[in-house]
Amino acid sequence: MRKKTARKASPLLFQHTAPPAENMQSTFSAKKEQSRRRREEMDKAALAKRAKQTDKDSNIGMIESPAAVRDQIHDYNLEQAEKQESQVRQPAFRRLKSFREMGIEERLTYLFNFPKQLPPVACILTVEENQQIRGFIIGKDDKAVMVKLMDGEEISLFTKKITEVRMVGI
Repeated sequence: MRKKTARKASPLLFQHTAPPAENMQSTFSAKKEQSRRRREEMDKAALAKRAKQTDKDSNIGMIESPAAVRDQIHDYNLEQAEKQESQVRQPAFRRLKSFREMGIEERLTYLFNFPKQLPPVACILTVEENQQIRGFIIGKDDKAVMVKLMDGEEISLFTKKITEVRMVGI
């Protein structure tokens, strides 16, 4: 059996460092800095707004007749109507067509640009001679489409000769 050796309770190496003469860390608050910056920006904006107000006040004269007031109100309403007409409301999301509503070119483009996270979708392409070709679309040009057949062979078809495109498996 082994003999138990007595271990010392104190460390074997002592390193003595002199205490720092001054405080090594100063405090910093990001919130205080941000609030100070916001106050400065708000003050600058308020000064600019006041300057604009005084410019407008100096430009606006007293209106003497009620007809002039009506004319200014009418002009203001016309300006507001023009602004509303010029602002065409765009929907937040663009509605996508369903696959059935798409034309042949759109279907080919859709199948070629199918999301890479999803497995490719097999499709049946019907050619002018009523020949059906089953495979995956792997490439698309302006005039031709590259199709990988189920047996691994790759063929090229002219887009003009394709009469129908159907998805299989979805």
